[in-house]
Amino acid sequence: MQKQNASILDINPTNPEDAPKGIIKSISWSPNATSLTFMTSDLASQIRIYNLNPGPLSLTQTACLNTESPCLHVNWCGDETRVIGGGLDHSIRLFDASTGKSDMIGLHEEPVKSVYWLGSTNQILSLSLDKTLRLWDPRQEGPTTCYTLDHRMYCSDLLYPYLGLALSEQKLMLLNVEEIQSTLETKEARKKSYIESPMGMKTEIVSIKMFGGDGLGVAIGGIDGRCIISRVNDPQKTLARIANVLTFKTASRAKDGTEPPPSPVNCLGFHPHLGKDFCYTGRGDGKMNFWDIKKKDKIAEFNFGGMPVTQAEIDPTGKFLAYSIGGGDLSKEGLEGASKVCVHAMQDRELRHKAIAEETYPIRYP
Repeated sequence: MQKQNASILDINPTNPEDAPKGIIKSISWSPNATSLTFMTSDLASQIRIYNLNPGPLSLTQTACLNTESPCLHVNWCGDETRVIGGGLDHSIRLFDASTGKSDMIGLHEEPVKSVYWLGSTNQILSLSLDKTLRLWDPRQEGPTTCYTLDHRMYCSDLLYPYLGLALSEQKLMLLNVEEIQSTLETKEARKKSYIESPMGMKTEIVSIKMFGGDGLGVAIGGIDGRCIISRVNDPQKTLARIANVLTFKTASRAKDGTEPPPSPVNCLGFHPHLGKDFCYTGRGDGKMNFWDIKKKDKIAEFNFGGMPVTQAEIDPTGKFLAYSIGGGDLSKEGLEGASKVCVHAMQDRELRHKAIAEETYPIRYP
């Protein structure tokens, strides 16, 4: 199988000093698709903002923000002037992207796993390991609303207005953020909203992604290397339910027929213009795969020599994939090990199985 040089399609920051110093916990592209800007948050207590020049392809850091504690999640606050971060120190902070100055918006009782900006109401939504979902108005002190869940939140994704939550005890919850009160205000209402994980009772969910296209859907990745793609039935209803479309293992058998050791699906996602037809997965064993969901087959494989793929996100245009590798075992929340942030220029032949040239795929990068 022909090998292809990673440097042809994949780039790192122009200045080596602009590379992240700790495990990257989140990647977020700017909602302004014309700017080709994205940011990362990491366990070295930094948010780094990068600008991608499409021609000739280069990646330049434009800002590095000190978060004072490891930053578990970062998101844009409507545009590229402000960003919000959630920290291991239980804090939600609002940063000025140009000056780096920050304001403390509020605190949870435990680390903040996810933060989102709700432009319709100009509020910040935060989710924490303390089992609470809180809404904050940056102009006032204290949360405007606080709801208690019955399970710890491991990971989440927002495709406005739908919020997908992967919870402890193998539970899922799909929320319409415009109807949070009716869904979470009482224990009885919450109990009706929990969905049993299609992964089964023995597999923890480690990644989740909502997708659109021909109907709303949700995909989850497990600690055992499986990925499940499901369709959301009646998403307009407060109590949404899911119907499984596809379950697959992200790792193939070895040539001798033996099963590979389990490796967590640290990240997964979809192409912004292809709905659920194109999916990518990044695993803890250093493999990233592109999948043709219609054909139920693998398009391409990227092998990073055992360095775990920690995060990956396709930009709004669908032309570039930002991803991070390295840093050790994500489950241990450690800071040791080299990390890299890279950008892959998506090729037309990588998006659909029918366009594969047998002599060039899968791609195996050294």
